[in-house]
Amino acid sequence: MQQFHTDRDVLPPAWLMDVSVLSVCNFCLGAVFAFPETFWSYTLVGNFTPTQVQLIYCGMYSPWIIKPLFARIIDRGPLACETYVQLLMPLSALVWLAILLAHDLQVTIGMYVLDQMLISFADVALDTIMVKRCKLEKDNRSVQSHVLIWRSVGMAVGAYTGGLAKSVFGDIAVYGGSIVLAILFCAMACLLGDVRMSDEVDAPCPNIRAVWTPTLRMALAFTFMVHIVPDIGGLFDFFLISDLKFSPIILGSLDMIGYIACIAGSLLYSQSFHGRSNVVIIQVALAIIAVETVLPVGLIFGWNTSMGISTTHWAGLDGFFRAVPQRLLIMPINGAILEFCAKGHEGTVYAVFTALSNVATIAATMLGALFSHFLGLSKGNMYALWILFVVRGALFALLVPFARMLPSGKKAYTDAT
Repeated sequence: MQQFHTDRDVLPPAWLMDVSVLSVCNFCLGAVFAFPETFWSYTLVGNFTPTQVQLIYCGMYSPWIIKPLFARIIDRGPLACETYVQLLMPLSALVWLAILLAHDLQVTIGMYVLDQMLISFADVALDTIMVKRCKLEKDNRSVQSHVLIWRSVGMAVGAYTGGLAKSVFGDIAVYGGSIVLAILFCAMACLLGDVRMSDEVDAPCPNIRAVWTPTLRMALAFTFMVHIVPDIGGLFDFFLISDLKFSPIILGSLDMIGYIACIAGSLLYSQSFHGRSNVVIIQVALAIIAVETVLPVGLIFGWNTSMGISTTHWAGLDGFFRAVPQRLLIMPINGAILEFCAKGHEGTVYAVFTALSNVATIAATMLGALFSHFLGLSKGNMYALWILFVVRGALFALLVPFARMLPSGKKAYTDAT
């Protein structure tokens, strides 16, 4: 555990001991993660069918399901949390350099999977630091919201600049930009050593089995149920590119709007819903997600044309009002899991939650691919996509009563600690 000097002259500045540095690094991670999104959307749509695109996304983001393995290395390893970030991101820059030099699409996809493994490892390290920092606060929502807001800001900036780079300069700019961002992230990560974390040296470290209480298992089960709802985000992007002919800059702008909406959702969670039950917040979010389905369905049917609203504006409204309740849905679940992150197992417990979410999301993406195959979706023939949106909305509505599987209050599940 990091020891701090008592001499006032050698203490780092106060802002370095707060969540500011952690927020800056999460901003960089968000930018690194989102920058190549538009590039991949166009690359895959130009070379594969809708069903294949869904399946490829499953493979590309599969490294995120082994985050508990990374977390055990961080929790039990000899290195400080921040050291893993400082070591991993230069490797990410080298991977993007290799992608830049590669000319085969299959090799490029394979190298990107390797890059996602490095970024997911760094993500686990940052999450572990966040959990440790949250333990110093009476209300962990403040730290959680602060950090995730800045990650969303980074993703918004990355998504927009990535789309702009793709539109103006082509693929080569995306490769070069990803290398620069990875190096920048490494430089910012050097500040992480000054983030103040929990220093309860006398607190006992419980056995990992003691953490897996029935309450935690119920919370994880609900997490899986929320994320297993068929995901059709890749299919919708395919529709926007192939049928509506959206340019890279417009697609990047829509992604940016979605991430800005995530910021709005985080602020709603930390401010407007302050002190509210987790169950109530989640039920409200599930209901909004179910109703919001009308916006993408309306875009597919062309309702915006009859109402005099441009396709771009309607798609922007859809992206905003879909992302806000999604963030309102996820953050209370995150907050519930934070309470179970016992000393010595902070990274592991939180990583199990995120990995389970990722496993369910990959399975949901596969379900989306399966449904797209049965509906016969193809380039220029995406009309039946509205059926999947209606099914997705109905499933979220059915999950409303299951929200009671989560603890209702922030302090209602101390049996794990």
